[in-house]
Amino acid sequence: MSNNHRPVYTTWYLRSYGDRDTHQGQMRPDGTVLSRCGVVFQPRLISRGVFALPSNPADPDQICPQCRDGVPANRGVVR
Repeated sequence: MSNNHRPVYTTWYLRSYGDRDTHQGQMRPDGTVLSRCGVVFQPRLISRGVFALPSNPADPDQICPQCRDGVPANRGVVR
């Protein structure tokens, strides 16, 4: 895949309310999120009809270390 076709990960989504489980990713047409670290998941609903956080997570302990550091992993891993 060329650099021109790589996904851009700028939005944060909650996979759960646990530490290190907020991921940077892209919402896919099926409603799941493909995260920078490669996890595919159904995001938590933040408020009515809203899944994405409005900005970066306030608590750094919430952030997935791989997503935070921009470390790519295997794409499409469902966990």
